[in-house]
Amino acid sequence: MTKPIIIKVGGALLESESAASQFFTQLSLLKGVNPIVVHGGGAQVQAMLKDLGFTSQKHLGMRITPDAHMPVVAGVLAGSVNKQLVAMAQAKSCKAVGISILDGNLMHCERVSESLGCVGAPTTVNPKLVSELVENNWLPIVSSIGSDSKGQLLNINADHAASALAVAMVCPLVLLSDVSSVLNENKERIATISPNDMQELINAKVIVEGMKVKVESAMDTAQKTNRSVTIAGWKDNINDIINGRLGTQVHAHKGPLI
Repeated sequence: MTKPIIIKVGGALLESESAASQFFTQLSLLKGVNPIVVHGGGAQVQAMLKDLGFTSQKHLGMRITPDAHMPVVAGVLAGSVNKQLVAMAQAKSCKAVGISILDGNLMHCERVSESLGCVGAPTTVNPKLVSELVENNWLPIVSSIGSDSKGQLLNINADHAASALAVAMVCPLVLLSDVSSVLNENKERIATISPNDMQELINAKVIVEGMKVKVESAMDTAQKTNRSVTIAGWKDNINDIINGRLGTQVHAHKGPLI
């Protein structure tokens, strides 16, 4: 029986047609696992907000999302980015379907704080829809647009959404971005990170902003699932990443930095 694996990709994947083509070709050839793709799209959101005359700011790696920005954010993430990824996947013979984390009551979310606006976080997860899609050999491509109990659309950090889904399904998580791994102060690959390592690197300002959010999300998932979480680059070979030969392994037990 094939097993699900959550693979989170950033919207930067769309900026390289060859990398996106290679990524979905590799997914179509995977054996023994059924991938579930969760995606962001920060660059595309930023570009659209700028084109429409909005000023966008970030706080601790998360995009502040005023009410007026939310229709744009939802349209980009759940609309153009999601559908473009689905189209790319289908072009490589993947049986892809695009959804958001609010579809099928996949995730219930709540606002993080009033100061961040329509930025939310998952509070409960019901993976039934995604599980059924995977069992029927679909490739779910999931955008991180959620909603709260009042029906308010919320912008959810895609790393957090992928983490919540991996915890609920108790399956491996791979966080892909435009960097091949977490880097040390000399810009060299860090092979593994333990909780102590993470805190030291954050305190030393080696891990900052978006990577800080990514590593903290990975650590939280590793601790809840008792599985290591991989942070790697979408330009690299997905089989090597899944098998731990590339990227950074974030694990929950204490140990020395390798």
